[in-house]
Amino acid sequence: MTKKQTRVTARIAETGRLVHAANDEDWAYVHRPGDPARPILHCPELSAGCANQLTAVENRIRADGGRLRSFRFRSSTPEAHRCEHGAAGAVLVQGKESAEHKWLKDFVCATARDLGYTAETEWPLDSGLIADVWVHEAVACQRVEAQRVRTDIPKRTDPHTSVVWLLRETARNNVAMNRYVFANPCVRVNIFDSDRRPVQPWAEPAATYSICAYATVLRLSKTPTADCDFFETGELPLRTFLREVWSGDRSWMDDRTVYKFASRVRANDLEERQMWLQRRQEQAAAQAAATIAADRRNQERHRLSTRPNLQPTQKPVPRPHKPPVTAPLSSLPRAEGQPTDPARPLSVWRRFVDWLVGR
Repeated sequence: MTKKQTRVTARIAETGRLVHAANDEDWAYVHRPGDPARPILHCPELSAGCANQLTAVENRIRADGGRLRSFRFRSSTPEAHRCEHGAAGAVLVQGKESAEHKWLKDFVCATARDLGYTAETEWPLDSGLIADVWVHEAVACQRVEAQRVRTDIPKRTDPHTSVVWLLRETARNNVAMNRYVFANPCVRVNIFDSDRRPVQPWAEPAATYSICAYATVLRLSKTPTADCDFFETGELPLRTFLREVWSGDRSWMDDRTVYKFASRVRANDLEERQMWLQRRQEQAAAQAAATIAADRRNQERHRLSTRPNLQPTQKPVPRPHKPPVTAPLSSLPRAEGQPTDPARPLSVWRRFVDWLVGR
């Protein structure tokens, strides 16, 4: 695990008093390079009994006089012995604020107050950082940072991750800043007139302008065809964007299954996407079931068509019943003495025969 290399607080070894890099009086007392009488500084976590020594360091990092203050481990402290106590980070001081930066901070602060929040500019945080704007009653992203020049956004985000970075157009010229915007809680801010031309209201107070957020602002796509393009990026008035962010309705989401880069999306839009995905899954399941059923029918037809064509066995036609043939009585020999049928007349030949035999 990488140990935190810088701190914004330290503890004076002799008195146990906690000093802060953002406090000018504290800094003047502990930051005395080359002075052998300067106080010895220890890890700020007194209850842990940590004996790591720290040293106060101040570096000039900007042309306008901005300096970075921090407490660092002594070079003689082994890497394995360096602790993680205290808030990591550094404090930027003495920088000259540009008119653009001040105007944007004031715009955000006025917007928050207009929406019913209590907001302050240059609000000191427990970590030692100073928020450009702090919105006290906001559900999310109480901290708002306006940035127009290069800075280490991931490092400055870490102490207070519930933050929204407003990056001005001038930051587009920096490759590192362009990389930060799509992986950190950032949004670009554009200021233009009715003809979409850049305008500078901080230099022209009477200028008519529109100010919007874009780049990482997601909205519903008009014609979604796949999971990854259900959303698209677009512009949103900065006032509307901040209202949704502060209320918690629009949140930062780093889920690449929803969109190809990290961005801010409304909760209702995520719910609509979920229902859309469910409908697609149901349709896909129904289509798959229909395909399986059709395949089975085709297989059955094929099986029947390839079976040998056997003629069915015909049942024999029953013959009509014939009654037994009996000889007529006249053709049967008559017993001797048997009387002839009185109802049937005797022929002449029969009478002659009877005469001859004496009947």
